[in-house]
Amino acid sequence: MENLIEIGQRIKKVRKELGLTQEEFANKLGLHRNTIKKYENGESIPSTKFLKLLEYEFGINPRWILKGEGEMFLPSNYEKRKEELYKIGFPKIKYIPVIGYVSAGIPEREEWKIMDWIAFPESSRGSFALIVDGTSMEPLIPKRSIIIVYEIFSPLELKDGDIVVACIDGEYTLKRFFLEKGKIILRSENKNFKDIVIDPKEFEIYIKGKVEALYMKF
Repeated sequence: MENLIEIGQRIKKVRKELGLTQEEFANKLGLHRNTIKKYENGESIPSTKFLKLLEYEFGINPRWILKGEGEMFLPSNYEKRKEELYKIGFPKIKYIPVIGYVSAGIPEREEWKIMDWIAFPESSRGSFALIVDGTSMEPLIPKRSIIIVYEIFSPLELKDGDIVVACIDGEYTLKRFFLEKGKIILRSENKNFKDIVIDPKEFEIYIKGKVEALYMKF
């Protein structure tokens, strides 16, 4: 491993390349700003978790961070995932866009755009993928998981207990769906979170899609 100052300079270069402040960079990775500051200033050795998050969130090459070897960004995971699928008997694949984050907790406004693509079996109904930000669906769906979602066009396509991406007055959240006495109940797996009870007469709500699969997790 090279000296910490050089490692810190490369971490700072990554952040600048991504156009993020230290605060924004830390938030994206679920870390404290002081942690990023220490890494960039060469005051602390980057943790394994940090390096994995960099690779997972932004496709950053850990060896480039630690040793300056190779390129800053890793090659796309398309071919790697394609090889994995061939091995388990899925010769036909399609690419599903990862379009951003979804709150697993309090509903939040999101501005989605394509961040990456993942290869998945062609038989999948998945329309897009989202990175889970929050703990309300743990332990079933851990924070930082990628979920594969397929769009639905009517609540009639749902049954009680389905896991959905719901939009409430423009803010999105990941919950289980239940319909009780004309009201929509959005329920967490984590019992520390209260149900969200929605009266469609009072709030604008629609279901963006239903979760089909969990792609990966840390």
